[in-house]
Amino acid sequence: MTGYRYFFYHLIALVGAAVLAWVAFSRPQEEKNRGRVLLEVKPKELTYLLYQTDSKKMEVARRTGGGFTIKIAEKKAPDRKEEVAVPAPEWQEESYRASQEFERELERLFPLYVERELKAAVEDLEKFGLQKDFRRLELQFGDRKAAFALGAQTYGGATQYLRQLPDGAVYLVSTALERTFDVRAPRYLERRLVGVERNDIESVLVTDPTGGKARRFLRQKRENTDVWVNENQPDVPNTLAGTWMNKVLLLGAEAYLAAEPQPAPEAKARLVFRSTSLKEEELALYSSKDEKGQEVFFARSPFTGQWVKVSPTNAREVISDLSAVLGQ
Repeated sequence: MTGYRYFFYHLIALVGAAVLAWVAFSRPQEEKNRGRVLLEVKPKELTYLLYQTDSKKMEVARRTGGGFTIKIAEKKAPDRKEEVAVPAPEWQEESYRASQEFERELERLFPLYVERELKAAVEDLEKFGLQKDFRRLELQFGDRKAAFALGAQTYGGATQYLRQLPDGAVYLVSTALERTFDVRAPRYLERRLVGVERNDIESVLVTDPTGGKARRFLRQKRENTDVWVNENQPDVPNTLAGTWMNKVLLLGAEAYLAAEPQPAPEAKARLVFRSTSLKEEELALYSSKDEKGQEVFFARSPFTGQWVKVSPTNAREVISDLSAVLGQ
């Protein structure tokens, strides 16, 4: 009986431990103490952001329809020639749609927490690297605005000094705040040409430049893989269209252009993506020749909001195979 009694007590102990573990893990997790909330705002409320130093400026503005446009300007030293005086640095700008990575970074930053508030006198500002606001951060969330000067990092580099402008308090804040915005173009550049996700695509209408030929292809999910079919033959997988469509979906932006490329590129294809929500997004593809006679490729869509240069890896095959896809 002693053995059975020991087994019984051991079983009760195991059941008790299991119950305690279940209770502990089923409780709502308490948020880690991150310090004081300085700005109780949500990333989706951000309408404008400016990060500026003496050699760099990053502006972020919300786009109509969602997402953000990023404009980064940096001072670039011009080519130096020995026979002339050294010219002053020039500002070079790039503007593009922000990627989803940027929006994830905003989710990590806001609401804005500070480690602690410091009792800082005016004479302490130089020690904190805050005697001048040459590293400045401005934020706008609708009608609500805030401006800060960013100072030196503390020992270890995990935090830095932050002063609310014009004459506000001094705080310690995570250096992740400045690292997010102290970037060089093309960081956060959106590579996608349309906003619809692959798994949400219901169909794609493909049209040649003249509008004379058009085909609608449907995407179907079969045995954990995508199958593309002609709209008028929904039961017959179309291998050519499937291979071609995969190349289309791999197209990505290399760079956003400030103006229409010159000479004006020639239209090659028009695609209209329809998602499962019945939303439609249009994409136009173009090609041209550069000054060396090399073929270059471009695209435009409401999602990009401007001309983009497309990487040639798949663009060349997408355009060259278009007539075969439409001729089926």
